[in-house]
Amino acid sequence: MVYALSRKTHFNCGYAEYSDNEIVKHIGKNFMLKVFLQGELIEKSSMIVNLIDFKQVLHKSLQKFDHEFLNESITEFKNTNIDLQHIARYLFVDINQQMEQLHFENKFVLHKVELYENTNSWVEIYE
Repeated sequence: MVYALSRKTHFNCGYAEYSDNEIVKHIGKNFMLKVFLQGELIEKSSMIVNLIDFKQVLHKSLQKFDHEFLNESITEFKNTNIDLQHIARYLFVDINQQMEQLHFENKFVLHKVELYENTNSWVEIYE
């Protein structure tokens, strides 16, 4: 059997819009992030992954974003017009790398990341 586990969190950040390598506008946004894991249960605990570990991974990933100006805090975004897809892809890779570094007793995957800009606009990234 395959089980799923998800977590929802929020963060706020800012970034710049560029034209001809000059900032033309500063943008601040509130985002909602949903992260989905899929995997087998650890028999002795009946969990896919320890929720505390999962929460810590998300917290560590979002520290780079929450209340930050992304063009300055994340090297990959320097002098770049950032959009929802850039942020979601970065978060997917970062969260996935952190989860892989933890040694769990079972097999699981980061199945999907959903990043919401508002109720009408979001991006989904799947493994």
